[in-house]
Amino acid sequence: MNPDAEIFYPEYLKRDLARTKFSSSPTVLNEGNGEFPNSLVCKEVHNLDKNWFEYLERSVADHEVIMSSNKYNFEESKIPVVSLLNIDFFKFMLSDYIDRNICQFLEFGFPIGCENYTDFSSEKVVQNHKGAVEFPDNLDKYLKKEIEKKAVLGPFHVNPFFHDIFISPLNSVPKKGSQERRIILDLSVRGGGAINGYIDKDSYLGNEVHLKYPNVDALVELIKKHGRNCFIFKRDLSRAYRQIFIDLHDVHLVGYKWNDHLYFDRVLSMGLRSAAHICQRVTNAVAFMFRQMGFDIVNYLDDFAGSEIS
Repeated sequence: MNPDAEIFYPEYLKRDLARTKFSSSPTVLNEGNGEFPNSLVCKEVHNLDKNWFEYLERSVADHEVIMSSNKYNFEESKIPVVSLLNIDFFKFMLSDYIDRNICQFLEFGFPIGCENYTDFSSEKVVQNHKGAVEFPDNLDKYLKKEIEKKAVLGPFHVNPFFHDIFISPLNSVPKKGSQERRIILDLSVRGGGAINGYIDKDSYLGNEVHLKYPNVDALVELIKKHGRNCFIFKRDLSRAYRQIFIDLHDVHLVGYKWNDHLYFDRVLSMGLRSAAHICQRVTNAVAFMFRQMGFDIVNYLDDFAGSEIS
């Protein structure tokens, strides 16, 4: 049995077998396809299988359901994300936590906080930065990994949605002490998606953002509390941003193009203005859970540190 046979294609793939491809010119705004005539997944990339096609089809359909409600996912549609987090445990441990919305955001995705972008206008051409173009192997490896983690939607030949999408340029920078490179989506570039320009750093969903990062003094106080010869520990969370899912409502705002294919982040993008606030909000909740279990701990974004007697 051939898993690539047409019978296994998702419905919207069957509607057009012509497999229209992008031209080589980069595009920022791509008009929606209305009835999905050309919304085709590229099955030649990353050795994708039938299950991935089905996941993409379901994600696109869920996005349209949420968009048609004119509300965020957590407000009405309530379609759970595919996170590996134990949401029930979070709900149990955070029943008395001050942040009353954190669990529903973890379960249904965080809106990125982009408002009033309907007046968006820009040049309709955007090039990926040299940090991406000059390191193609790193980008290919990154996208393969992100697909395996279900952290992106794609690859698509064309816009899979019923409406416009926003494509921003990719970049990469060296990771400190590593041969790897950190992949960044430039959401602030002039002439690109410039989505960050529509995200208020001082408010989130109409509520004021009171974000306060701990400093080294907080750790010093813990050490003083436990006294001389106490143990100090530190933990850096791997893929912290890339484990926090965004609301499917917003995925069309965080798109990018690589090798003539479109991708959309399902999780917090490196380069998203609201990502730090959202990440700190999540790790604040995790730190609270640890304190409930008797551990003295402080958190700064994806870094945890603490002090114990034994």
